[in-house]
Formats: sequence, C-alpha cells, structure tokens
Amino acid sequence: MTTTILALVAAAASDIGRVRRGNEDAFLVAPPVYAIADGMGGHRGGAVAAQLAVRMLASHASELASADGEALTDALTEANRAILVAADEDDALRGMATTCTAALVRGRVARIAHVGDSRAYLLHEGRLQQLTDDHSVVAQLVREGHLSPRDAAVHPGRSVIFRALGTEPDLEVDTIEVVLDADDRLLLCSDGLTGMLEDAEIAAILREVTDTEMAVEVLVARANAAGGGDNITVVLVDVREETKRGLAP
Repeated sequence: MTTTILALVAAAASDIGRVRRGNEDAFLVAPPVYAIADGMGGHRGGAVAAQLAVRMLASHASELASADGEALTDALTEANRAILVAADEDDALRGMATTCTAALVRGRVARIAHVGDSRAYLLHEGRLQQLTDDHSVVAQLVREGHLSPRDAAVHPGRSVIFRALGTEPDLEVDTIEVVLDADDRLLLCSDGLTGMLEDAEIAAILREVTDTEMAVEVLVARANAAGGGDNITVVLVDVREETKRGLAP
C-alpha cells in the first residue's frame, strides 16, 4: 500500500553583502515556523531587534504547530513588546526596530504574518507571486498610483518604511493565507535580495535551480553580483510530493 504526502524541504542563508559593515538580518528555520527579520537603527540596535524577533518566534515554534490561526500574529505582537522594552532599558538601543515576515506551514496551508518591507513570495506552476505588501512610503505611492514601479525602483526614499516591530506599541500585522501544492516554493527574503534583483530574475532562478540549498546560494550570489548593496537573507521552503509505503490494512 502506498500513500502520497506533501513534505517540506527548507534552506536558508544570510550574507553581509558588499557594502554594509555588519549584518542586521536574522532568519529562522524551526518547522513549522520560518521567518526573516531585517533590523534597523544602527548595527547594534538593528541586529538586536532582528534577533529578538526571531528568538520570540523560535520560543513559540512548538506550540504554534497546534495553535489557532491568530497565534503567529500574537507572537509578532509579543516580539514587538520585547523590542520596545529592550530599547527603553538601554539608551544604546533606542530607536531600534525590525521588519519581520514569518510563515507558519501546517499541512497544505501556509499562514503569513508580515510587518515591514521584507517579502514573502510563492512560486506556483512556474509563476512568481508576491504575497506581501511592502510597508514603505514608496510602495504606498505606487499602490495609490502616484508613482510608477519603474520610478519606485530608483527612488531615493524607497527604503523608508512606515511600519516595523519596535516603532509603536499598537502593532498592525498583515496576515495572508495560501494553500500549497506539490512543487510550490515559498520564499521569504530581505530587501537586500529584492533591491538587487528584479522579480523576473528571482523567478527564473527558482524555476531553473531545483535543489533547495543551491537555489538559496544562487539567489545570494546573484544579489552580490548585482552590487550587494545591503544584507541579503533568504529562506526557501520547497513543497515536495513523497510516496510512503506501508502494509495494507
């Protein structure tokens, strides 16, 4: 007797890039939770904020496996409070904040919780879809029709974001839910990737490089080759169809 199941294969990498002096990004691969955080507020503060976010998610990973749909949002809200408290207690950390894009994958369903301008993408049947909206001033201008996507890509204020963990007590978290199929690829990344590579190039790499770890390495390498203007962090979760053999009942 054989049974077909969906299995997840994940890989991740974080690179300083070719311009920054330190890495303020952090990531988490703790099934069923995956996350990316991009810190702000100076190297020490940004790195601390990003690490606080992923540590909070990691501490809840086991319970999130069976918690309700709002639990991932609650974990980000708790991380937001922890960052605000840490900044209040240490003058050197004042003003620190971080983006955070997290995915909780259970069965065929991926629930995304998102704040900031890191992104989640889904490659489905060879087509790449951006699942999250950037919480940046420039992205908002594009959504409102005041700025073209082409102009946004070179706008000097494209990295200015208006929502992040650590900026205010009442945090608004975007949530998205998607159903996964075999051969789908779920990508979480910092803007160190998307600032260097167009979506079309990211999609081409994900279509061509089928090995999970190799795809992550190629994405980071291409972003560096394009200039490496920021820290580059990538988490890739591949959905594989597997056949399990067992005894007939």
